[in-house]
Amino acid sequence: MKSKDRKIIIGIVLIVLIVFAGIKIIGFQYSGIDKKAILTIKNITE
Repeated sequence: MKSKDRKIIIGIVLIVLIVFAGIKIIGFQYSGIDKKAILTIKNITE
């Protein structure tokens, strides 16, 4: 169960990172929001 949950969490994190990478490429005008999002992702992953 724990290994399965870990795989699900890793999958969600990867999807979120891909989405934010796409947002970064599409809209640099939202750089302030991106920086906040990246900081929160770093805090979650660490």
